[in-house]
Amino acid sequence: MLRIKIKMKSLYKVALGLSGIILLSLGCQRDDICSETTQTTSRLVLSFYDADNVNVLKAPPNMNVKATDNDSLLFETINQNNIAIPLKTDGNSTEYEFIINAEEEDDEPSVDINSDIVQFTYARSEEYISRACSYKVVYSNLNAVLTSEPNSNWIKNIVIEESNIEDETTTHISIYH
Repeated sequence: MLRIKIKMKSLYKVALGLSGIILLSLGCQRDDICSETTQTTSRLVLSFYDADNVNVLKAPPNMNVKATDNDSLLFETINQNNIAIPLKTDGNSTEYEFIINAEEEDDEPSVDINSDIVQFTYARSEEYISRACSYKVVYSNLNAVLTSEPNSNWIKNIVIEESNIEDETTTHISIYH
């Protein structure tokens, strides 16, 4: 009789454990995990072109990019003709400083350093993705204005290619220098 009681208690524990595991697995749904492939808020894609030959991509030499309201650099001494930068999700404008010839030699700043400030303005709307990923911001009515001194600009022209920022697969703005 004692043996039957022990087996019943063991069987009861096993059944309780299995029930708990089943309830936990049913409680966690696929929607509770935000996949890395899920597209969230897109960044602004910039392409840099030669101002003298507008069909040729041209990387700005040793470019630094930083937000004007922050001292930390977003990009440091890059030589790329395409970059993607984030826009503010809590405001309708973002301002970046684009600095070329920023490479320092022997702890001395380059004499050819040139800095332009561009202000990006836009409208924002939130789009629901899922319970795990929450919302993403979709930008529309994108505009870009060069706000630095006009005589020393290395940026010659800014062209809006796509005024709605919904993905990072196409160029949104072309910058000619």
